[in-house]
Amino acid sequence: MHRAEARSVAERILDGIAREPFDSLVAHYLTPQRVGAIGPSGASFEVELTAHWDDYACQTLRLTACVDDGGLIASLAPVSVDLVVPRP
Repeated sequence: MHRAEARSVAERILDGIAREPFDSLVAHYLTPQRVGAIGPSGASFEVELTAHWDDYACQTLRLTACVDDGGLIASLAPVSVDLVVPRP
């Protein structure tokens, strides 16, 4: 797996998700979601998207994208990128 490409896929997905309304993020991503994605080279990736509260007051959400190419070794050590989104 090309880790730099997997990281760019994760960053692209998180950038798009972060534009969604905060309440929508909470509703959709507190339960893990799995999606497929295609990298710039045409390689296929599997992406798991999760969210959890990053503070006790539930005012900040941490979104995480874990990316691998579906192979055994890559699935044991996926590329993970996270993004902190504060409640507006």
